[in-house]
Amino acid sequence: RLNPVLRTLFLAREGDADRNRDPYTERNDALFESRFDLFRWPDAAIAELREFCMARTLQLVQQLNGHPPERMRTLRLSVESWFHITRRHGWFGVHNHPNAAWSGVYCVDAGRPDPGRGGAHGPRPVERAGGGRALPGPVQGNDRQAGG
Repeated sequence: RLNPVLRTLFLAREGDADRNRDPYTERNDALFESRFDLFRWPDAAIAELREFCMARTLQLVQQLNGHPPERMRTLRLSVESWFHITRRHGWFGVHNHPNAAWSGVYCVDAGRPDPGRGGAHGPRPVERAGGGRALPGPVQGNDRQAGG
């Protein structure tokens, strides 16, 4: 129910007004990256996505650390959020998210596979081989490619 609404919203916002004007990761013209303020948008669908992502992240943090509810209420989070639209043969370079304890990707529409592209890598240099482009494969470690 939510994904078709988000897909329509993101496609409508694929333009210069919402484009990230200062990307730090290599990419080609077939990939659109929004500004990093997605979770601050006033749209109801974005609020629902934000609630889903934040609730699941906090639930995981609580379970992994054994924090009681009182401790969880004291946590303060700093969040960047954005969306990508990746057209055929679109890609962005291998990168990490410095100072990020958690990074995640929420896929609205997986599209069709583009052989030789995509994937995620752990933070170790040997996993970043491949000429600056992501290689296909499973996620390793806690470093994931960007996304909402």
